[in-house]
Amino acid sequence: MRHFIDYDDPDNGRFSFNAIISDADLRITYLPVWKKLIYEKAIVGIMSAISAVNGISSAANKYLLNDVLRNEWNFTAYVISDCDPVADVQKSFHYTATLEQAVAISVSSGNDINCDTEF
Repeated sequence: MRHFIDYDDPDNGRFSFNAIISDADLRITYLPVWKKLIYEKAIVGIMSAISAVNGISSAANKYLLNDVLRNEWNFTAYVISDCDPVADVQKSFHYTATLEQAVAISVSSGNDINCDTEF
């Protein structure tokens, strides 16, 4: 199921879109549908999004991928990055200084598979 948890119109900068979402809005508006799908075993995998949430690329968002998805909801299936966002952790969002750091943070944040060539 794609795109956990945000996405933007391709014509409006999806590789640089940053959704500013309060924790309350995230918990009330955005997360419940994903939680329901996971608890009902309706999905076998999740794709992290291209865009960012609160300044952190979705491919490198430890809070969403590890803390919420894996730890709170006990999601054990795979997480795959969308195509390009691992490189965009460094190139578009400037969250890391190097591509190697972008790969490392994307893996440690919860991506199991990359839809590109970085890892």
